[in-house]
Amino acid sequence: MRVHIGEKIKYFRTKSKITQSKLAEGIISESYLSKIETGKIAPPREIVLLLCQKLKINPDATEIDHLQTLCHTWFEHLFYGMKEKATDSYNKIIQNIDNIANTSLITLVELHKLRYFILIQNRKEANKQYEYLQQLNLEGKEIYYWFKFSGYYYFDQLFYNKSLNLFQEATIYIRDVTKRETYDLFYMIALNASKLRKSYLSLENATNALTYYQNNYNLKRCAECHILLGIAYQRINELNKSIDSYQLAAKIANDIDDDNIMAISKQNIGKVYSIRGATEDAIYYYLDSFKARRNFPITKKSFQYLA
Repeated sequence: MRVHIGEKIKYFRTKSKITQSKLAEGIISESYLSKIETGKIAPPREIVLLLCQKLKINPDATEIDHLQTLCHTWFEHLFYGMKEKATDSYNKIIQNIDNIANTSLITLVELHKLRYFILIQNRKEANKQYEYLQQLNLEGKEIYYWFKFSGYYYFDQLFYNKSLNLFQEATIYIRDVTKRETYDLFYMIALNASKLRKSYLSLENATNALTYYQNNYNLKRCAECHILLGIAYQRINELNKSIDSYQLAAKIANDIDDDNIMAISKQNIGKVYSIRGATEDAIYYYLDSFKARRNFPITKKSFQYLA
């Protein structure tokens, strides 16, 4: 218990916006509490009980294996954008949050809350969580997630210059995360750069990400990278390469039966032919795009990758 109790007390005191002076009042001196929180003193159990009672937390909470696994499962759900599963895991974690003794894991949970609120489009909670996270002292991969999720935060609000800067800041800390995280970040930089019409930056990062996704057989993400490449080539007037990229995306869409990617690919091919003045070819691909869209509602997301 004592290995983590000081960090845990500090975490919940800070989260509850209670000063050291207020928490220590009537129990111990403020300086004694400071030493507990920094791990310089292992306090007697009686003091721990009184402090935890004041904070309304369980002093005997331990790092339960299944809870730690649940947290990492939730992180996976968020990474892959699985809303329903992420919500189910989130609710279970929140019910047991005071049973997590490891403050590093708690910090990761708090960081991933920002990603979760963005995913479920709860702007109010995302704003509150963003403000809260600004107060934390972070290190290593915690800083990586702070920059990356802050990038998502501003990307969601269409502040593309701000989000691109944050995604690029996150690259400084990729040594602390997995390759999967690294190339997902490259993909987001490519997408963000495309929004800002920074074609060469989008090309560079989409190409890097595509190589990784090809090697790991992530076909959907390969198709999305090909679309980004197609848009970039189109903007720098490399129209043959643009059509080739869109055609590759369409082929993958057919293989994985993804109507959304197919519709976007076909529409972009139609646009390239329209730029060339090949009206009949353009109409043919526009109609193909329309056919692919018949089975799903046209939403803003459907046009995410359009030039």
